[in-house]
Amino acid sequence: MRTEKYMRVHIVCSHPFFDAISACLNKLGFAVNDTSCVYAVSVGEKLWKRMDELQLVRMKEFLLRDGSVCIPFCEMNDSIRNRLINSPTNSFSNTLNPAKLLQNDKNVDFEISTVLVKNGELVAYTLVTRPAQNTVSVEQISEAQNELGSGRIVAPLCLSLEAIRKIPEITMMKMTISNSNTSSNSFVTEILKGQEITSTQNISFIITKKMLK
Repeated sequence: MRTEKYMRVHIVCSHPFFDAISACLNKLGFAVNDTSCVYAVSVGEKLWKRMDELQLVRMKEFLLRDGSVCIPFCEMNDSIRNRLINSPTNSFSNTLNPAKLLQNDKNVDFEISTVLVKNGELVAYTLVTRPAQNTVSVEQISEAQNELGSGRIVAPLCLSLEAIRKIPEITMMKMTISNSNTSSNSFVTEILKGQEITSTQNISFIITKKMLK
């Protein structure tokens, strides 16, 4: 999959033409690649109180006791940036490519987006965009395959949340979580417990050159 050409289509399940579009994609040879949920939550004292209850700052510090470092994208050196752009694997799917957002999306916030690094290796990252002045969107929460289930993804996500907390004009946060990313799902569920959230289900369809043969 990593070397194949592919096309991916995202559909919001609540779209009025979802059934027709889904049926059309199936006939064309597309297959369901992933399902995800977009959570929208108000940013404010209620959310920060929940973060404090979970002791996220202490949790992040505990995860960094082995010498790992957590830094924003704006402090990445060329080596780490290249590792991020060329990251071959992550906990969503092999087609989730941070390079496309980094190279083409002007909304990527390099001060809020964060990476977790150990011994020069990329361990995990959180990629955040600013689609509007008052809104942040956590687009990708990902960790290397050998870190799946370790909980290490919590560290960069915590650092991103700490950065968001310091920006008073941000009043809305969206988080896109793949259903297959069980670690992030579990953690985000804990963060959002008791919050007023709006959720939207998405389905991703994919087709590759190999599938067309």
